[in-house]
Amino acid sequence: MNKKYGMFNPMFRVAGDWEMWCRAVEGGAKLLKIPGVYCLYYFNPEGLSTDRSRWNNILIERDIVYKKYSDLWKDL
Repeated sequence: MNKKYGMFNPMFRVAGDWEMWCRAVEGGAKLLKIPGVYCLYYFNPEGLSTDRSRWNNILIERDIVYKKYSDLWKDL
């Protein structure tokens, strides 16, 4: 996938994975949701996307990605 749609954008410290998936979908990738639980998630209170001291940066990155790719989910 990375060869076709590119790597993580280094501009994003928090929203890099979301931006990469949006870019892939915009480029024609098809994603499939498989029902069920297939992994565990650890909520890291000091993680890049959960540390409240970084909240302003989180919101800025979220808004950039949302505005750039909002046409992908306008009909949902």
